[in-house]
Amino acid sequence: MTSLIGRMLGAYEIRDVIGHGGMASVYLGYRADVDRTVAVKVLPPHPGMNADAHARFQLEARTIANLQHPHILPLYDYGTTDDGVLYLVMPYITGGALDRILRDGRLTMDKATRMAREIASALDYAHRQGVIHRDIKPANILIDGEGNALLADFGIVKLAEGGTGLTGTGVVGTPAYMSPEQAQGFELTPRADLYSFGIVVYEMITGRLPFTSDSVMQLMLKHLTDTPTPPSEVLPSLSPAIDAVLLKAIEKKPEARFTTATAFADALQQAASSTALPRPSDDPTVRLGVGSETPARTTPRQPIQIKLSGSSAPITVPLDPENPTPGTIVIQSGGSGLSTPLIIGFAVVALVALVALIAVLLSTRSGEAPQTTNTQATQQAVADQQATRAAITAQLPPSFGQVSFSSTEANLTGDSVNVSVHGFPPPSAGTQYTASLLDSESGERLTLGRLTVDAVGNGALSFIDEEGRSLPLIFDTVEVSLESTTGEPAFTDVRFRGHITPLLQAAMQELFVASENGARGGSLLETAQRDANAATQHAGLAAKATNLAGRWTHVEHTLNILLGGEEDFDGNGRGSNPGTGIGLLTTLDRISASLQNAVDAEDTPIRIQSEAELVRVCLENVRSWSNQVIELERQTLTVETLEETEDAALRSTEIANLLIPGVDQNQNGVVEPFEGECGLEQIGTYGLIIASLDLYKADSDAP
Repeated sequence: MTSLIGRMLGAYEIRDVIGHGGMASVYLGYRADVDRTVAVKVLPPHPGMNADAHARFQLEARTIANLQHPHILPLYDYGTTDDGVLYLVMPYITGGALDRILRDGRLTMDKATRMAREIASALDYAHRQGVIHRDIKPANILIDGEGNALLADFGIVKLAEGGTGLTGTGVVGTPAYMSPEQAQGFELTPRADLYSFGIVVYEMITGRLPFTSDSVMQLMLKHLTDTPTPPSEVLPSLSPAIDAVLLKAIEKKPEARFTTATAFADALQQAASSTALPRPSDDPTVRLGVGSETPARTTPRQPIQIKLSGSSAPITVPLDPENPTPGTIVIQSGGSGLSTPLIIGFAVVALVALVALIAVLLSTRSGEAPQTTNTQATQQAVADQQATRAAITAQLPPSFGQVSFSSTEANLTGDSVNVSVHGFPPPSAGTQYTASLLDSESGERLTLGRLTVDAVGNGALSFIDEEGRSLPLIFDTVEVSLESTTGEPAFTDVRFRGHITPLLQAAMQELFVASENGARGGSLLETAQRDANAATQHAGLAAKATNLAGRWTHVEHTLNILLGGEEDFDGNGRGSNPGTGIGLLTTLDRISASLQNAVDAEDTPIRIQSEAELVRVCLENVRSWSNQVIELERQTLTVETLEETEDAALRSTEIANLLIPGVDQNQNGVVEPFEGECGLEQIGTYGLIIASLDLYKADSDAP
């Protein structure tokens, strides 16, 4: 393809080249009418491109455009030109890609688990829409200016398949991250993405790939036959729990892997809670950006030689000196030459599969049964437990958007609603979409306003309730109806609908408004905050006491506030509790039980289960800090002088001060739902996320 610089592709002026890859070339584009700088991906031309291929491109591009998720790079536009140029228009992200970061060393565990959770949410969302990525790798994970991960190039592989005329005997992907079934040309399921995702997470945590080779075919064979090195052998500070999770994610058999990306990320987060990796300042091999002098990747940098069917000499494929892993390739039966993407005789892949089969048979004949550790068995049990819910979710019709709730500063329980939709059919002339909330029991309805959608069916709407009401606690249904542009809406032609389950709404009511288990009938969150505030106050008073008896008095108060009793800890013959009398730990248990009851219901979407994990993490943080305070306060009761209690009293006060606000442990300016960070204050924010609604077609079988 000749240079496109200076040319117009649709409304976009091509101004510069950003980069070239096996699947596409990327250009810097500019759209003058909206003053927008964009990235334009141009697929390579193929001589066999025909009308059917163009139609497939349009279909796949439309599917990609409908993927609307906070951690998926959006597709702004797409098109074809008269001379056969196929292009996709996306945001121009200046933060670079994950592969650039990994060249300078592995990530910290906190960073890796946070990024894994972001990517997992994007993958599971796409899989629910019936879209398989097929080329998960660090180069396709972009980092925005806020440090968030954005999964890019959804559908690029599928588009390339359509462009090259691939049939069922073709293979497209990146060898270093390719699943065994993908390497053999089998039909793919979402678990092929989960394997590639597992390889990426393995690399993020260890700084190494589990399989390396200077030959594409040898590398693919290793994915088929070799046992990956346990991560703890690469990085001894990792726990066996991390080994079990990562090795399960990259199991050879798809059915042995996690059922969803979120299940994998959850298991990783739980395993990581017992693993403390050195921070960057302590470990020179850990880097979060460029500039490291100790790169951790050890992949060979020599060029790859590939012998093509019908060719008399091998073709040398040089490796990018800054990117030693083989890039995305296309392996296709037939063909008379090498184009971009790389096309290799498929018979070689068949040979790889045959060798793998022989290896499996020999292993079986030797009588050596694979061993499963207790941790692996536990992880398998967790995955099996979620299989039923995942199967139910997989049968749901596709979602066409989401409705979420947030709060203004004056109201902390959801007086604001945000509607984001995609794939809506354009309304006919004289009609418009109108969004509303409905209380299905009383019939009360709240009109949110007109929902305008663009040419590809994307739209958004925000609303703040003037009365400051807690909207997700009043209304259990959202509806999008087609209305006349004149007159009042009738709400009779409902096209899209979403529900909050009764159990979830009841749990939110208990958490935010009122509960028979709360202090004086108040909400569970308010009760927890009252006791946490009282415990913090009395731990501080204990630390400031000028005599041992005074310190013990406030120690008794702190312990009883947290434990919920009136025990005589200071030995004066009476016990007192200046808190609610319920006990912070008891209230945390009640919040957990209420939410778990709602999450475990059969009609609760699996997305809600994932988002409830955010609240669970905060609850566990507060529970852990409370137990640490209890242990330190008890220590002060076992010594005989004031001086001996000083260190424990001061440390207890420091920890108690975390109960409500939490702590920005990774120092990124935000207290996040991570182990060791969020406290009671963040439960108000993340609790509202659980009440988010998915929008489905009103005539579908969605719950």
